[in-house]
Amino acid sequence: MPSLVQALTSYRHIIFEHPLGRRNKWKTVGRIASWQIGSRVLGEAAVLDFVEGTRMVVRPGMVGLTVNYYAGLYEFEEMGFVLHTLREDDLFVDVGANAGSFTVLAGGVASARCVSIEPVPATFGALRTNVALNHLQGRVELHNVGMGAENGRLRFSTEDDAMNRVVQGVHPGEPSVEVAVRTLDGLLDGRTPTCLKIDVEGWETKVLEGAPQLLGQAHPLAIVIEMNGSGSAYGFSDASVDQLLRAHGLVPCSYDPLSRLLTPEPDTFGDNRIYVRERAFFQARLADARAFHIHGTAV
Repeated sequence: MPSLVQALTSYRHIIFEHPLGRRNKWKTVGRIASWQIGSRVLGEAAVLDFVEGTRMVVRPGMVGLTVNYYAGLYEFEEMGFVLHTLREDDLFVDVGANAGSFTVLAGGVASARCVSIEPVPATFGALRTNVALNHLQGRVELHNVGMGAENGRLRFSTEDDAMNRVVQGVHPGEPSVEVAVRTLDGLLDGRTPTCLKIDVEGWETKVLEGAPQLLGQAHPLAIVIEMNGSGSAYGFSDASVDQLLRAHGLVPCSYDPLSRLLTPEPDTFGDNRIYVRERAFFQARLADARAFHIHGTAV
C-alpha cells in the first residue's frame, strides 16, 4: 500500500491542476489525506459527501468514486455539462454507470429521471446501494445488463473497478463474469433521453450500433462518450465513432462549466468528448441553469 506522501504525489494533478481542486488546495489535500488515512484504519466502506447533500458509499480501492470526493467533480467538463443541461424529469441514460457518480448527479442533484446500466454484478450492487442511499429508487431505473449491437451474452472483467470491460475473445484468462446483453433501442423502447453517457472501455461502437432508432430521431440530444483509444483492442477506432455521430447530426464540443460556454471542438480526441445535436438548444440551457455549489465553489 502506498504511503500518504506517495498518495498525495499521485493525486497532485487534482491539487494543482483540477479547476475545483486547485481553488482551495489545502482543503483538497485534507480530503485526500482523510480518506487515505481513514480507509487504512477502517479498512471498510464509508459514506462520503458528494454534491449538494448527496452521498456515496465508497470502499477502499474504488478509485472512480474517491477522485470525485477529492475534486468534487473529477470529470469536471463532462459532469458540469450534465448538471447544467438536465432539468427536472428530463431523461438521462447512463451506460456503464459503474457505482453511480453520474447517476447520482443527474438524479439526485439535477432531479432528472435516469436509466442506469451496469453489467458487472458486484459493481451493480454498489450502484444500487448509492441509488438507495440517496433515496432515488423512484427516479432511477436500474439494469444489470451489458449493452451491444444485438441481444446475447458477453463476458466482462470483474477486478478493474471503473475500468471493467468486455473480455470475451480479447482478454482471456482475466477474472470475469458472463452477463446478458441488450440493445439500447430495445431497452429504451422508444423513450428519448436529453442526455446519454457512454463509458464502456472501448465497447462504445457496439453500444451505438444497437441504437439506430435513438440516433435517427431528430430531437435535441447530447452524448457524453469515452474516446481514449481503448476501442482499438476490439478493432474499433475513435475516428469511426466520430464519423457515425456526425452522420447523425451530432457535433463534438468542449464545455467550460465556469463560463457556461459550449464551443465546437476541433478534430482532437481525449479521454471524453461531448457531442450535441442542436447546439443552440443546449447552449441556452447551459446558460440558464442554476448554480451548483461544490466544495465551496459555485459552478
